[in-house]
Amino acid sequence: MGGQTRYPSRLDAAIIRGLIRPLPVSLPEQITGPLRDVSHVKVWVLLEFLTCNGPVWVEVEATAVAWNARFVRVETVLPGGDAVTATVFASACRRYDLEEERAKRRAVMDANRQGIRRP
Repeated sequence: MGGQTRYPSRLDAAIIRGLIRPLPVSLPEQITGPLRDVSHVKVWVLLEFLTCNGPVWVEVEATAVAWNARFVRVETVLPGGDAVTATVFASACRRYDLEEERAKRRAVMDANRQGIRRP
């Protein structure tokens, strides 16, 4: 006849949490050591997510909340709305420069305007 439909299992919810909303890989505190809490700084960070197809690297806008010479703890909000915290190598972060980002967006918008041909 099929599966039990009257009492659905919790397996579906676990699959959704694990596959659709993966968490970034974070370095353990035994490796990083103590991190110094600092004023929040906007950064671009390269995070690793484990999926069923293997690891995926995604660069997202985040806030650096603590660091030392080699490691940075970042906080970000994923597209699904989940707020996550991860500790990564300092080389995975680059400071978010607002003026540089605006210049890039202006260049893209100008290039798009040049491509529009009107009769």
